Amino acid sequence: MKLSCLKYIFIVPLISVFFPCFVSAVQIHDLRIENEQDIRQCISYAPLFRWQISDSTTELSLLMQIRQISGVRDSLVWTSDTIPYLGNHFHFRSLGSLIGGNTYGFSIEIFTNDTRREDFKSIYFTMNTPPSTPVIGSDRIPVFKNQQITLSITPSRDRQVSASEIIYRIQILEDSLATKILSDTLLSAQSIHNNQITLILSTKLKDNTVYYYRVQAGDGVEFSERSPSQQFYINHTNDPPGPFTLIYPLNGDTLSNCPILTWQVSSDPDAKFGADSVSYIIEFSTDPTFNYYVNRTRLSNQTTSYLPNKLQNHETYYWRVLAIDTKGASQISSQVGCFTLNTGNQVPAIPRILAPLDKQILAPNQYVLWQF
Repeated sequence: MKLSCLKYIFIVPLISVFFPCFVSAVQIHDLRIENEQDIRQCISYAPLFRWQISDSTTELSLLMQIRQISGVRDSLVWTSDTIPYLGNHFHFRSLGSLIGGNTYGFSIEIFTNDTRREDFKSIYFTMNTPPSTPVIGSDRIPVFKNQQITLSITPSRDRQVSASEIIYRIQILEDSLATKILSDTLLSAQSIHNNQITLILSTKLKDNTVYYYRVQAGDGVEFSERSPSQQFYINHTNDPPGPFTLIYPLNGDTLSNCPILTWQVSSDPDAKFGADSVSYIIEFSTDPTFNYYVNRTRLSNQTTSYLPNKLQNHETYYWRVLAIDTKGASQISSQVGCFTLNTGNQVPAIPRILAPLDKQILAPNQYVLWQF
């Protein structure tokens, strides 16, 4: 008997289990602050917040809050409480609530009318502080000979960006009131070396002229206050001392005493900037052409008088002055002075008899001797 195996096939139905995924009917997206380039450096203290929602047909309520974010704990700065949904923007105008340098969080929470929370979004932002005002200038007013000028500057500091990210705005001014700006240049912090910054001006500056400069520091969104303006001088070329005249004596006067020779100051255009100085050489001679017997004396700076010595009585003298700067450029006085020295006749001294002495008999080969 042949046995046969019956194969039983069991069909087990597959049961799929679906877990419901509840997705908010209303979602917030694209939350931003209008007109801010970088939310790490916000400049508006009345920020305009904007956002979008996926369904604006549902009747909604919202709660908005601004909190100050700190390392210890956050603190509530402002809240709207729960209010009807009025639109996709909010302009915060509580001036004085936001402080430069602080970080804040703006949050928006949307509810349906049955108080069910639909969505929540937040954005964090930092109120910018501009860099510190650059400190410029030095104890001595600089003098420059060409269009390349090197100015003293102490780098600024900033709370939001590093010192290397700060830029500097340098303005060259015609006067201290900035009635005319001659040059306006932006340079990076890398241009500063040993507290000095160098720029080459495209504008030709006039020789022997005072100019001014001022500096601002920028962090990419704001500039600091302008520094007080400081002076600098332009001295392209060396100028000779200016014309000057003699004062006394001039016209061949006969003098009973040795005179003090005096003359005017010679003004050097370069000297007033501290780029040069003037000294004097005085010449006097009995020769009106100054070719022979000339006495030359060099005097120290600022001296405009001289008392000659060893002058001969009953002699006529001629004198002139040469103004000379430190680079050798010179200017001679516009005239030659003249005077005659006559101290008057002096009574001869009484001679003292040396020989023969009192009641001495004079021999034929002896002489009468005396001494003054």
